[in-house]
Amino acid sequence: MNSQSRPPLVAWFILAFATVQVRGLWADWLHSPMDRLGWLALALWLVPGIVRWAARGGIAFDRLSAVLLVLGGTLLLVGVILELHILAHIAFACAVAAVVRPSGLPWVWLVGAISWMPALTSISKELPLAAIISLRIILATVAAIIGLLPLRRIPARP
Repeated sequence: MNSQSRPPLVAWFILAFATVQVRGLWADWLHSPMDRLGWLALALWLVPGIVRWAARGGIAFDRLSAVLLVLGGTLLLVGVILELHILAHIAFACAVAAVVRPSGLPWVWLVGAISWMPALTSISKELPLAAIISLRIILATVAAIIGLLPLRRIPARP
């Protein structure tokens, strides 16, 4: 892989800034009973990207990576200005995806980021605690499996 195809320095800057902005997730995961195991969901969600990164020595920074980076940077800026943590969480997911996007269905994998976000608790607050925690882990696992699937093109019928 040539150096021009690797993520640019701005991608690493946006990822680092997004990481700083979501540092409050640890407090949520440790102190909120409904957000427990969010750290595990994040770890599971990251597996496909880390596997792809390790297998290929990085990823090519392509058009989709650029789109994710711009989206992440924009959401991060708006989230910081308006103090909306959910936007910072989504921006972090986009920045991670721009740098370590998995090979299988990246948009589905990206949507799976909801598994580690406190927003899942807000969406599913009517469910029992055990159901919310189970849903969190199931969503992260499904997203990881989908992210690990290789994309195969189905040949067109003649």
